[in-house]
Amino acid sequence: MAHTMDQSNISKLRELFMVVDIKDTGTINLLELKAAFKSFDLDADADGETIERIFKGIDHDKSGQIHYAKFLVALVEGHSSITMECLADACDQIDIGDKRYISHDDLEDLLGRD
Repeated sequence: MAHTMDQSNISKLRELFMVVDIKDTGTINLLELKAAFKSFDLDADADGETIERIFKGIDHDKSGQIHYAKFLVALVEGHSSITMECLADACDQIDIGDKRYISHDDLEDLLGRD
């Protein structure tokens, strides 16, 4: 999804990451994320428990660290949305023969028989 963003937006997210990464380790830990919420006056909207849930939601490997790639994906996914038009386009591409539905054969053509 990040590949659909323009370079200036990605650069801004990189700058934000670097601001939050207080220790300049290339990762963000829970304390740094809590400090970022406080410094940006977001802690009034999100208590410590909420920030921990956000952190755990991004830290899939449970390393206690959020790397830049995880950070970028989380922010981009949080702001993207799937529209009915996008879903219809995807279905149209899978629907061979313009039947207006996706058949078992269509899925086999797409995914293979195995």
